[in-house]
Amino acid sequence: MDKGFKVSIRIWLIILSIISLAALCRTFYKDTALAIDYSGILVGILAALCTVLIGWQIYSIIDFNQREDRNQRQIDSLKKIIKSMNENGRRGDYLLYDNLSNLYDNLLSGDDEAFKFERIHFKINAIHYASKIGEFDVCEIGINMLNLFVKKYNVCFDEDHKERLLKFACSIPNQNRIKNFTELINIIAGIKT
Repeated sequence: MDKGFKVSIRIWLIILSIISLAALCRTFYKDTALAIDYSGILVGILAALCTVLIGWQIYSIIDFNQREDRNQRQIDSLKKIIKSMNENGRRGDYLLYDNLSNLYDNLLSGDDEAFKFERIHFKINAIHYASKIGEFDVCEIGINMLNLFVKKYNVCFDEDHKERLLKFACSIPNQNRIKNFTELINIIAGIKT
């Protein structure tokens, strides 16, 4: 509601209050000192009640509009969150299918180094998301499995692949809550080139 409309409502409330008070004063004033005019008192009370009723209605309308604006802002913010979640879900689907297509491409081409890189990359990715949701025991198990894989297959990469894996491992959230996180960095740094 704009400020001018609120000011005009307040002015009307003041005018109505003054008229009601004047009506009350008029009803109590009589020429005869001993006679009481009950109808005048009732009219004055009714005028006061009408003023309060009108003021209450105006206040209710203003309050309702403010609540409606507040609710609309909350609805808009929730819509933005839902839209963002949908976009992130689609982005996640894209990355999943893109990585799976690369994995199958590596399997079909017989490129052993690329296959090992994808295996390590996916495991670090799994550790990343397990850390995001607070499954730190799962992160520790994943790091142990990664260590066994690197030792078993004597993994060897070029510097670019090692650097990409290190950057990705360093972006894992809640690193201080994963007991053997430094072991993960040491595993990647220890990969032969």
